Amino acid sequence: MTTALITGASNGIGLEIAKRLAQAEINLILVARSEQKLKDIAHKLSTAYSIKCIAIPLDLTAPNAVEKLYAQVEHMDIDVLINNAGCGDYGLFQEILWQKYQQTLNLNIAVLTEMTHCFLPKLLNQNFGQIVNISSTAAFQPLPWMAVYAATKSYVLSLSEALNYELKDTPVNVLAICPGATDTGFAAAAEGNNSNNFSDGNMSSVDAVADFAVQKIFEGKGGVAVHGVKNKVMSILAPMSPKFVVLRMAANVMQPS
Repeated sequence: MTTALITGASNGIGLEIAKRLAQAEINLILVARSEQKLKDIAHKLSTAYSIKCIAIPLDLTAPNAVEKLYAQVEHMDIDVLINNAGCGDYGLFQEILWQKYQQTLNLNIAVLTEMTHCFLPKLLNQNFGQIVNISSTAAFQPLPWMAVYAATKSYVLSLSEALNYELKDTPVNVLAICPGATDTGFAAAAEGNNSNNFSDGNMSSVDAVADFAVQKIFEGKGGVAVHGVKNKVMSILAPMSPKFVVLRMAANVMQPS
């Protein structure tokens, strides 16, 4: 691996993955909305690790944004595309503004799908590469109070598994990484701080999740990677269990504390 493109790279899991790849002397293309913050990150990483680190400030949900991004980087050798950008909201379905749902659906589904569709032919033409989609353990069951977010992550997981199978006879694979609740500030942004799921004892550190993600990226295999023993067990048991039991358990975890 020589170059990775990471969306949502200015904070949280995306930023921590970028730091670890930089430490491994992987060149980076970082994409996020926060222009000055992103440029500062790129400067720090390129200086600290003597790598090439390009900052591309861009709102990927803007019209034609993905096309514009691809036009900027299509001449570069990119080994790994990491679709990390995402968002979500916590609360009763009808109480969340439709505009917020539009943002979630656009970023978590439409942008990720378009990014994959744009970059996959390039990776195939290069005869090597990997697409890494950051999904979630929310993908394995419905989540009351985060119904739309969980549904989008189920989409990401399903798409990733299907594409990885389609690509099984090629040198390109697709990996879905599924962390559980992670201490990234996502809970505050989603207004879910009062949920049992986002209490301190239930969240993994962003460092642990990023370490896991980078380990799986370097293994170079497609498929699904679930972070955490408890989460792995849940991901296996949820599809095998009666739906009403799974839904009740998810509701108990997600309900306001």
